[in-house]
Amino acid sequence: MLTSIRLIPANEVMARRGGGRGARFGGHSKLYAEIAAGTWPPFIKFGRSSLQPEHEVNAMLAAIVAGASDDERRQLVRQLVAQRKIGVPAASAAVPA
Repeated sequence: MLTSIRLIPANEVMARRGGGRGARFGGHSKLYAEIAAGTWPPFIKFGRSSLQPEHEVNAMLAAIVAGASDDERRQLVRQLVAQRKIGVPAASAAVPA
């Protein structure tokens, strides 16, 4: 069971995704477009900071590597966001088959 949740800032999310501000394969604007499309979980606002739980980023990257379709990624996003509401972190979120 996961005992602590690490929240990471947007710039670290971008580094893990392999993009950055002005990156050739999509920077911040691509990330926010994916959030709007429901294929990436939204950030959590903490004061002026935008943060994401590290386990959610890892689960999304695993789904992308596994070749999940946009619909499968949307389903995973729904699961991850629902887990936020009930306070149960995904220790190892399953990649949709």
